[in-house]
Amino acid sequence: MSGNADVSKYDGPKFHIRYAGVALNDEQFIVEAFDSTLSYLVSIGSGEMWGSTPFSEKDGFLEETLKDVEQSEKYQTTGSGDAVRILIAEIELSELSTSETRGNLRFRIDNNKQRFLSVGTATIRENWLPAYVTSKAEHLGLGGIELRDVLYLEVIITDYRTGSTSKGAGMALIQSIVKYGRKAGKRTLYVDAWAGNERKLVRYYEHQGFNVVGDFSMKRRSGSTWLGTLLQMDLRPEND
Repeated sequence: MSGNADVSKYDGPKFHIRYAGVALNDEQFIVEAFDSTLSYLVSIGSGEMWGSTPFSEKDGFLEETLKDVEQSEKYQTTGSGDAVRILIAEIELSELSTSETRGNLRFRIDNNKQRFLSVGTATIRENWLPAYVTSKAEHLGLGGIELRDVLYLEVIITDYRTGSTSKGAGMALIQSIVKYGRKAGKRTLYVDAWAGNERKLVRYYEHQGFNVVGDFSMKRRSGSTWLGTLLQMDLRPEND
């Protein structure tokens, strides 16, 4: 199997970033990566963020993920439909020890027969804000925002089955997203984060260069409240 063209190169030597593809079964990797986060979140005291039900067991989750990968490919090749892009972070298997590559992990082989292990993924959407953000636009001070200027980081995760090899994958993906947004002429990159567990995730995004816009909350189907924080990063050149 051969992968898609590079989105960009990470500033360090470790990661390779590409677009997701159906031929590479990336929808399966994404679901498995989501599942891998649950035990990790529990271990750091953030189990309430996504609950305990594996994503692979949620009705329709795999199907919706497949549709997003298909639309990402369609938008990449034709520029039509929803402006969604799904990125995959990889590492060359030659850089890993044998023990780190065991198990049911996802990899691809490029045209030069080099193997790459998938370690992380991110989904971005252009000209879009989620409904739970737009419904609180006034509260968050988003009145008058032009969606054509917006790039939204919908989700970013690493595959915790890959252990320490995935460390830094989130940063590499964010760097690629920033480069993509600037090339696309976007002015602002937004992301929302769970604000529980002493705002650890919020602080992570702040460390990556995001600034807090404001806090919000949502009611879950279970009746509990999900606490969130909206953050933004200015993508405009400094002299703009």
